[in-house]
Amino acid sequence: MITAGAALFLAVVLLLLLFRSCGSTHGSAIGVVRSLVKAGVDGDLKKMKDCYGVKADAPGELQSELDATVRYYKAHNPDRVRIRKCGKLFEDEELSCTGVYIVYHLRLPDGQDYPCIGTYLVQKREGRYYVLTAAQTEKEMSDAAAAAYAKFMETDLYKDYAKEYDTFIRRNPGYEDKIAGKLN
Repeated sequence: MITAGAALFLAVVLLLLLFRSCGSTHGSAIGVVRSLVKAGVDGDLKKMKDCYGVKADAPGELQSELDATVRYYKAHNPDRVRIRKCGKLFEDEELSCTGVYIVYHLRLPDGQDYPCIGTYLVQKREGRYYVLTAAQTEKEMSDAAAAAYAKFMETDLYKDYAKEYDTFIRRNPGYEDKIAGKLN
């Protein structure tokens, strides 16, 4: 009887954790970026819009960007995404934004990992973090992000990503053209 009760309790806890992780994480800049990438790979436009703080229809430019992102991931046909590292490039209270990088792999149907990297600007509004759209990004924010990214490119993490990407492309000549062809 005790074993059955413990097993039931464990099952309930696991289900709660599973359902909790299904939505966007707005508690941190890193969490919302991780959620955005996972939702993009899953093709979940509703969750992607939530990461931007959009509840209904996305403005035309953002909707086009979201659609293009989903098409890009679908062109790769990944089995899953594996996030290697996600962290802050910079945080600027005066500009009211945080730059976030994410390094991840798309697991392709043939078992290979396609290395990817992305950067996003995130802003805290009403206690929650949201990814900024291009229209919300001010010149000063872009300048700060560019300077931080230039420094990031000198890190071992970025250099490792670049090596992995170069190795993948050497092993898979024409891969980028194949993806580009699927996007046209």
